[in-house]
Amino acid sequence: MQGRAYVLLGPMLNARVVPLEGHGRAGWAAKAGHLDDDGCLDVVISNPFATGVSDGRTVPGAGVAYVFWGGKTIAGSRLELKAPAPRANAHFGWSLAIASGTVAVGAPHEDADEVADSGAAYVFRFDGREPREPQRITQNTPGVPGAAQSGDMFGWSLAFARLGGNPGDVDLAIGAPFEDREEVGQIDTGAVTVVYDVATKPWTYRGVGWDLSLVDSGTRSRSGDHFGHSLAYGTHAGKGYLAVGAPHADVGGVRDSGLALLFESTSGDPRLIRSLHDGSIGVGDVPEPGDMFGYALAFMGADLLAGVPGQSEIRRVECGAVQAIPIDPTRGVSRIIRLADGQLYDHFGWSLARTGDGFALVGVPDRGTTGAVAVVSPGGGEPQLIFPDGEALEFGAAVTG
Repeated sequence: MQGRAYVLLGPMLNARVVPLEGHGRAGWAAKAGHLDDDGCLDVVISNPFATGVSDGRTVPGAGVAYVFWGGKTIAGSRLELKAPAPRANAHFGWSLAIASGTVAVGAPHEDADEVADSGAAYVFRFDGREPREPQRITQNTPGVPGAAQSGDMFGWSLAFARLGGNPGDVDLAIGAPFEDREEVGQIDTGAVTVVYDVATKPWTYRGVGWDLSLVDSGTRSRSGDHFGHSLAYGTHAGKGYLAVGAPHADVGGVRDSGLALLFESTSGDPRLIRSLHDGSIGVGDVPEPGDMFGYALAFMGADLLAGVPGQSEIRRVECGAVQAIPIDPTRGVSRIIRLADGQLYDHFGWSLARTGDGFALVGVPDRGTTGAVAVVSPGGGEPQLIFPDGEALEFGAAVTG
């Protein structure tokens, strides 16, 4: 399986789409941020299906991530990140997170601690442009809540945050959307774990974890919820917020309508402040089967963006939508963002990201034969579609800014 990454150059509403060369056919996941201190935006992209090498033997599906350093050119020097001990079909690079001087890479299919597909996350600290030996975190790592089970896929999603650790250190939220609630016979309900001070490598970690049964979300956990499928972190009015998606939750018994939970930082552990879904307080529309609310999440200023790629309209099945929800519910109801010319199975809202200048990028990977990315202005208005030149497939499946 191969992919390709592209860079949008120029003013956001009139950007040129340029292929990013020299990345080993990566493009499954992408994150942008500032790793070194040169003031230029750096980009990490991955190919979790890349073949690795261990002791002279090929390792299929080991995975790799590439760091592209910001500068005057879009294909400048790059750095490869790999697991120290590549494992077959671990899919290192399935998910990514980036913070100042730190990169996290998920390997959710790794047979960590000899437990099949239990998953792992790797944290790389950087000294300038030189990565240190990564820290490997599993559910059996001392101090990490929970325990590894077959098929958990810990590391499916990642987000750096500041939610309860030391004020100067960064925490890491890790999704495991296929974790089971074995005690009640529910499979793939999902869970999320926050590991505090993840980059300081303490003797033992501290953290907190939840599934839908452990928080008062108003929705009962069921098999196949996939809580933890998506994660996003943002700040507003001096507080940190973590959003966690469960796109296959059955809100009000409506199959796969989906929801997202919003947690707020406190002086202790984060606390749940809102359960968000179509029709919840401050959110317009009503839950419908297959909406998959919360499939993708991102913060944009004072709003949380929630992708609803399965939402349908009359004669436009699964054209998709994005809900822009005020973090502060007193600011009013959500704004629903749609394409005026949405088409069958566009899946608008499949991926989401905020750019440094306040725009939102919305993936529309099944638009036409190539896929597209929609640019949404901070002040609203109609989304503007951007298409790649030449042949492409599922352009927009992952976006970053």
